[in-house]
Amino acid sequence: MLSAHQAFKQWASRFNGDSTITTAVLDRYLYPGHTVVLEGASYRINDRAETDAKPQDSEAGQ
Repeated sequence: MLSAHQAFKQWASRFNGDSTITTAVLDRYLYPGHTVVLEGASYRINDRAETDAKPQDSEAGQ
C-alpha cells in the first residue's frame, strides 16, 4: 500500500524534478495495482482543529 497527499503530477518534485525517474517509479507501482482517490475533509485535521479550539485546563489554578 502506498499513500500520498500529492497528485501524481506533483511527484516529480520529490525526485529532484526528474520526470523520467518519476514516471518509471509510478509505472512500477500503478501497473499491477488499483488507485483510490479520496476527496473531502480529513478527519485527522478536523479533530485537531476541534482540539485546538477547546480551552485548556490550567494547572496554575489548582
